[in-house]
Amino acid sequence: MKGEAPGPDDFVSYWDQGRRPRQHRKSQIELYKQVSTLETLPLAREYAVEYGLGSHAAEIEVPDEVKRKANGRGHVGLEGTTREQLIGYIQQIHPVEVRVRS
Repeated sequence: MKGEAPGPDDFVSYWDQGRRPRQHRKSQIELYKQVSTLETLPLAREYAVEYGLGSHAAEIEVPDEVKRKANGRGHVGLEGTTREQLIGYIQQIHPVEVRVRS
């Protein structure tokens, strides 16, 4: 997330942001329609820093009935959810960069 609260592009698939894959294969389109999540907070922090995703990471509790596709490396694509549903699943919001006090 870009800030301490969800912004307009948070919890939205690339597809719903108007982005389209260069290759219009079915598998690529499916990926673009998923909302990307990561399995652990340390991994989310790592991705946020490496890819410039924002200053905060949301910890969410996703119900079992939500369809998901895991890649086996920590990334999980959520399918068939709305932004409002995902915001409702937020348990806690964490800063990406953890500062150690001296």
